[in-house]
Amino acid sequence: MTEKIAILIDSCSDAPQYLQDKDYVKTVSMQIHWDGKVLRDRVDISPDQFYRKIKHGASIPTTSSPQSGDILEKFQELEKEGYSDVIAICISSGLSTTYNQISLLASQQSNLNIKVIDTKNIGISSGLFAVYADDLIKKELPFSKIVQLVEESVDSGKIFFYIPTLKYLAAGGRIGKVASILGSALDIKPIISCNDEGVYYTVTKARGEKKQSKKCWH
Repeated sequence: MTEKIAILIDSCSDAPQYLQDKDYVKTVSMQIHWDGKVLRDRVDISPDQFYRKIKHGASIPTTSSPQSGDILEKFQELEKEGYSDVIAICISSGLSTTYNQISLLASQQSNLNIKVIDTKNIGISSGLFAVYADDLIKKELPFSKIVQLVEESVDSGKIFFYIPTLKYLAAGGRIGKVASILGSALDIKPIISCNDEGVYYTVTKARGEKKQSKKCWH
């Protein structure tokens, strides 16, 4: 039987839009809890709308993993469309429960062969694993080989970044609040990455935007 391979991505993996637009790629939306409403990322609110709202709003939203029903719906769509194998790309299990949730639901699917990848990264760094998987699919490699190569690439895939304010990471409990205060007071902000467990850690620190940019590149 010829393999027909699809990709499942969570919206926080920030895969390029051209990839998400492909027929064999499905995206499940993270949930955004804001002012008493539950919004689906990139469905009920776009990234541009999110950033405009957070810039002018007083409240800070919280997030949660996709609804189980949304994940199951994507699996059902892929099954109906004749796919036999699915590689699911998830942001770090150290930062979200999404990997565990999709893994549990995947294990309950009898008509799909699903492999869930914990990228141990977040944002575009996670999304690039989906890009890599897509490249391997286009080369018509067997599903087992695609899974092997993507899994092997996880240890070498890293993103390094800094942000103008640590307010939102501190509010979300991702970094210590002391670090947030020091960064604000001294204009010293950490260069952040994900460690081997997929958790944020400080790679180094720099003062001022130009020095931060240089350290990110070096």
